[in-house]
Amino acid sequence: MVETVRLYFVTSTAEFFYAACVCMCTILKIKHFLGLFLIYFCFFKCYSICMRTRNTKTLPHEKENDAIREICTLLAGISDVDLISDFFGCLFTSGELKDFANRWHLVKELEAGATQREISKKYSMSLCNITRGSRELKKENSAFIRVLDILKEKTNQESAQQPE
Repeated sequence: MVETVRLYFVTSTAEFFYAACVCMCTILKIKHFLGLFLIYFCFFKCYSICMRTRNTKTLPHEKENDAIREICTLLAGISDVDLISDFFGCLFTSGELKDFANRWHLVKELEAGATQREISKKYSMSLCNITRGSRELKKENSAFIRVLDILKEKTNQESAQQPE
């Protein structure tokens, strides 16, 4: 008996896993929903583990934070905001830039007293990310607080320089 397998054009990872699970169930002659669910779960778990470990290896001669420290040092010496913006545009995808910007927005919103639920709704962010930001703000000598203080100082200087 020859079984035919249909090829699907999938538009997402979830659809790919579902299609793969349906094929596996057909091949293994599994007709129960539970079997389909278990295969789907296994595929998805393997994918999650692979995606978590992807691009996380460091070169043998490089410490993990060397590249980050190098970029931070370079950025600290650049006063051209447009150059830094262009650099970020080259380094990150538009989605990563949006996430990056939203994380900064959430820090400012938390510091201004917004609730986590308000921030979640406003920026479509998970409560986990917001909770992490909140915890970082509460740490003693938090980098978030120090940078927010610099922002406040700069904002105060700019408003003092503007004629009334």
